[in-house]
Amino acid sequence: MARINALPKTILYNLNGSYNDIVATTIANFQSGEDGVKSPMQFGSGWWFNDTRRGMENQLNSLADQGLLMHFVGMLTDSRSLVLTLVMIIFVGFFAI
Repeated sequence: MARINALPKTILYNLNGSYNDIVATTIANFQSGEDGVKSPMQFGSGWWFNDTRRGMENQLNSLADQGLLMHFVGMLTDSRSLVLTLVMIIFVGFFAI
């Protein structure tokens, strides 16, 4: 599918933060810069499974290590306002570095 530019847009999530590097590496193999869709496979922010500062930072670091941070799809809306506030602080702090 990747050879004929027929790979659908896909967002992958993982349930275990220890797989961040594996998922990011897999996604990095499908970052087409050709006439097809750019970055058809993306790493979703499954932070509802990793609702800790370390879990969020590890996922962002895995994306950055694979050069995928510029294709990051962002965060989902979260109804838990206290956790969302923490997520926003970490997210903004990560990009301020």
